[in-house]
Amino acid sequence: MKLAAVYQRGPAVLLHALSCTADGVWILSEPCVRMPIDCSDSDMGNALLSVLEWSKSPVPRPTHWKEVLEPLLKAAGVKTWQAFVKSAVCVEVELGGNKLEFIPTRNLGSVGGFQADESRKAVVVPIGASASVGATLRTVLGSAR
Repeated sequence: MKLAAVYQRGPAVLLHALSCTADGVWILSEPCVRMPIDCSDSDMGNALLSVLEWSKSPVPRPTHWKEVLEPLLKAAGVKTWQAFVKSAVCVEVELGGNKLEFIPTRNLGSVGGFQADESRKAVVVPIGASASVGATLRTVLGSAR
């Protein structure tokens, strides 16, 4: 299984892989990619499929947790998680076999972070052309608001 997180903040979409430590903690994995919200569905789908390839397991457990979020904050142009979370929506994406599962989340603020929103169904699609992957991601991001 491979995981990624996708955030929308204003006119930007930020994507990064999630990797799992040996003790089961999922953490941000670089690269963190910034895309304009109005990019093509094909470009959005290619970016997502690319960052999913960076999802690994197991990875070493971080010794400095504050540094884990630095690539995301830098890509977003903010200095703190609190500033980032304030206006972000998030969709988690799971790649398993030949299908993608898009999981809408709820924004619980700087302390709670993002949690799967059980009131909304995940969208499961077969891996297809990058344009269809990007279009699905865009639709789920729009519904996560």
